[in-house]
Amino acid sequence: MKILGWYFSTSKKCSLCSPRGTIDENMSDTFSKLFFHVVFSTKERIKFLKPDLRVRLFEYMGGIAKNNNFQTVFTNGTDDHLHTLLLLKPNIAVSKAVQLLKGGSSKWIHDNFLDLKMFTW
Repeated sequence: MKILGWYFSTSKKCSLCSPRGTIDENMSDTFSKLFFHVVFSTKERIKFLKPDLRVRLFEYMGGIAKNNNFQTVFTNGTDDHLHTLLLLKPNIAVSKAVQLLKGGSSKWIHDNFLDLKMFTW
């Protein structure tokens, strides 16, 4: 996966803003792409996240994000923690996005895996 690197220039050329590659001088809209690398672990680093659970969990977390108008660009992890790259719009706080992911995923794990009732982030 390639992560975009951004740079700023005084040039009036921008392929992101216009198909012709020029910036409209009267442009009143703001373009934002806010990426956040978020890492969180299971409580006390207990190894709850086995490989078969992780695959389903990461897909479910992508659905939580989609339902709340943000994206998980990439998610991966180990038995006791995960990393996710979030793409947020300016109207959602990072803390709110993480709250939605952690709360929704915990409920999903408790509802679908009876042997993981002790699971917490």
